[in-house]
Amino acid sequence: MNKNNGSEHRMKQFGKQDGGGYAYTPYRLEFRPRRSMHTREELITILDLLKAKGVKAWWYSVSAKCSFPLFESRTLPFREDADTELYRWLVSEAHLRGIALFSWEYLNTAPLLTEQHPEWRYVYWEEREGGNTPRDDQFICHNSPYGEMLKEYCLEVVGDLGFDGIWFDGCYLHSDSSGRMACRCPYCAELYLRESGREIPTAIDFRDPSFRRFIEWRYENFTDYWRSLSGYVRQRKPEAIVVFNYFNRIGHDQRSGSPLRRMPMEGMIASESCSRPYQVLLQHKILHALNDNYPTEIWDYFRDAAQNSAAIPEPEPASMLFHAQCSAASGGFASFGFEAFPTEYAELITELSAALNPIADYVGGVQPGCIGLVLSGATKDYAHIGGNDGLPDTWQTWKAVHGMHNLLNSLHLPSEVLLDNMLTGEYLSRYQAVVLPDVRCLSDASAAELRHYVEQGGLLLITGASGILDEWGELRDSGAGALDAWFGVTWRDSELSRPLLALRDLSEADGFTRHVGNAEIDSSAGAERDAAGSEALLRAGLPTRVMLSGASSLIRTVGCEVLAYGQYRVPQPRHSQLPEDAHPLIEGEAIVRRKAGKGAAVWMAANIGAGYAEQPSRRTREAVRSLLAERVTPPFTTDAPANVVVTVWQQQERITFHLLNVPHSFLHVPSGKETLMYPEDFTPTRPITIEIPGVWREAHSPSGGLVELTRAEGGRSTRIRLQCLKQHAVIALTP
Repeated sequence: MNKNNGSEHRMKQFGKQDGGGYAYTPYRLEFRPRRSMHTREELITILDLLKAKGVKAWWYSVSAKCSFPLFESRTLPFREDADTELYRWLVSEAHLRGIALFSWEYLNTAPLLTEQHPEWRYVYWEEREGGNTPRDDQFICHNSPYGEMLKEYCLEVVGDLGFDGIWFDGCYLHSDSSGRMACRCPYCAELYLRESGREIPTAIDFRDPSFRRFIEWRYENFTDYWRSLSGYVRQRKPEAIVVFNYFNRIGHDQRSGSPLRRMPMEGMIASESCSRPYQVLLQHKILHALNDNYPTEIWDYFRDAAQNSAAIPEPEPASMLFHAQCSAASGGFASFGFEAFPTEYAELITELSAALNPIADYVGGVQPGCIGLVLSGATKDYAHIGGNDGLPDTWQTWKAVHGMHNLLNSLHLPSEVLLDNMLTGEYLSRYQAVVLPDVRCLSDASAAELRHYVEQGGLLLITGASGILDEWGELRDSGAGALDAWFGVTWRDSELSRPLLALRDLSEADGFTRHVGNAEIDSSAGAERDAAGSEALLRAGLPTRVMLSGASSLIRTVGCEVLAYGQYRVPQPRHSQLPEDAHPLIEGEAIVRRKAGKGAAVWMAANIGAGYAEQPSRRTREAVRSLLAERVTPPFTTDAPANVVVTVWQQQERITFHLLNVPHSFLHVPSGKETLMYPEDFTPTRPITIEIPGVWREAHSPSGGLVELTRAEGGRSTRIRLQCLKQHAVIALTP
C-alpha cells in the first residue's frame, strides 16, 4: 500500500477536509496584530517565511488586541483605521502560498460594543474593591443580543473576508483581569428563571445544592451557545471551521463554564497546555472525548524553559518539539503563539518543520479499545468542597486521573477518556476494562450501566471512594454508595490510612487479632477463599507484605473474594512511652473482587491514581497490571522502560506506533505548577522491542532512525526493534 495515505485515512475517519485543510496541518503558528495593523510589506515577509519553512497554517486576526475590529464590519463597531481590503488581500496571498489563514478572536469581549450597551456586560458575583477594572468592563454576555450579533460577525470573517476559519479564545465565563466568575446579568437571570423556575444565586457556594444545580444549567447554556454558533456558521459556510478554546482544565476549572462531558457539535474543540507539558497527553484524550469530529489541537507559548512568552529570539526548541511530539503521540497536533516578529524565529521554525512535517501523515487514526479511563466532572466540581470559601478543591480529581493515566502509560496499556455522560453501553462496550480513579460522584444510572458492562464480560477496576456520593455530590438517603450493595460493603473505615497489605489471610499465621473499629473479627473461615484470589498478585512478583501508592479507606464486604487485607495502627504521638498495643491494629479489606455474569469487578480501597501521581512506585504498577491481566489482552507487548509512552494507531491497512521518551520528572505530577524542561531531560534509551500479532512485511520510521523487523517464533506475530529512542519516534508497519 501507499505509505503516505495517513491523511486520506484521517479524512475518511473525520469526514472533514475543510478550513483550507487546517485540521490536518503538521503544526500551526499564531502571530497577530497588537495595537496597530501590519503593513503589506511586513505581511508579505511573514507569508514568504512561512511558505519557505513549510508552515501550512497561520492564525492572524481581524481585530487588534482586546477585540477592536480592524475591518468595516456591518455587525460590530470597528476602529477608525479599519481596512477591509487589506484582509481580503492577505487571504488571497496566503492561499496562493498554500497557507490556511484563521482569525484569532475573543469570544467574550467587545469593548466598543459594551461602551454602547453597558447593560450587555458581564455581571460578576464577587465585588471588587475599587470597582471593575477597564478590562472587566470589556466582557460581554452571550445571552444578550451580542450572542446573535457574533454569529453574523463570524460570517463576515469567513464569508466576506474569506478566512478559512475562526479560532476563538476567551471561551469562558469570567474576567481574565480579576478572575471573577460570571454571569448573572439580567439576560442570564431571566433565562434561568424561565427554564428552571429558580432565581439566579446571589453567592458562590458549591456547598449549596441550589448553586450546584445552577452550575449545571450554566454549563449547558454555554455549551448550547457554542453548538449554536458553530452550527450557524457551518450551515452557511460549510467549508469554514470554528474552533473553541476549552478551559475546563488545571488552573481554570468550573469558573470557565465549560463542562467535562461529551458535547458533540459542528465546531472544533481545542485547548492550551498552560506551560504544563506533563498534562498534554491526557488533555488530547479529554478533547477527543468531548468532540471527535476533528483531530485534537493544543496550543502553547513559543517558549523555552526559562522564558515564557517574552520576545526573545531563537529559544531552545526542546520544549516546543516535545509539546508537538506529545500531541502527535496522542493523535493530535500542536499550535504555538509568539509575539516577536516571525523572522526572529526563522531557525526554530525550520527545526519544527524538519521534525513535524514528515510525521504529519502518521498522526491519528483509530486506537484499539483497551482501557476506558473515567474522568468525572461531577467529582471534580462537587466531591471535594471544603474550607470556608465553598469552593471545590479540583486538584484532588486532576491528581487521581493524571496519576492513573501515568500508571497505564507506564504499563504500555492504551487508554481513552470516558466522561460522566459516556458511562453508557455505547461507549463502555468498546473497552476490555474500565477504570474508576476515585470517582466519588456516580449516578445510580451510571452504576447500573457499569454493572451491566461487567455482566456482559467487561472488567471494572474501582479505586478509592468511588460512588460514595450521587451525581450532585450528595450522600444518598441510605448513606451507602452506588456500588456498595453490589459488593456487599458492610463497613468503610472513616480514617484514611497507608496500610500494610497482606496478600494472604493474617489471622492464623501472624497471631494478630483483627479489628474493625473496636470490634474483633473472626475471618478464618474466609482464608481458603481469599488465598486463591491472592495468587495473581503473588505471581506478579509482589511480596506477601507490600505497601501501594495512595491513601485508603479500608472496607469489609460480604460475598467477595478478598485479594489483599490491609492493616495499620492508629498513630501515636512521637516519643510516646505507651505500649505498642495501646491502640488496636485496624484491619479491613484492601483489594476485593466480585464476579458477575461473564465479567468481574475489582475494588482497590486505595486512591491509587492520586498516590501514584506523587509516588509512582513499581509495586503499584505491578499490582494493577496483575489485576488487569486476567481479562485484558494488550494490542502489543514491549520491553520499553516505564517512562516511554507507546501508542498505536490503525490507519487503514497500516499500523503506526509512536514512542515518546517522557522525562522522569513528568511521572511526578507537580501539584499544578508549570514544569521547566531542558534538552538534558531526555536521556536516550536502550534498544526497544515491540511485538504485535500478525504478519507485517515492512517497517519504516518517517521520523528517522533504523528499525529492524523480524518474525516471532511460530510466525504468528511480528517484532520490531528500535535501536535507540532519543525523544520521539514514529514506526509504520505495512502488511
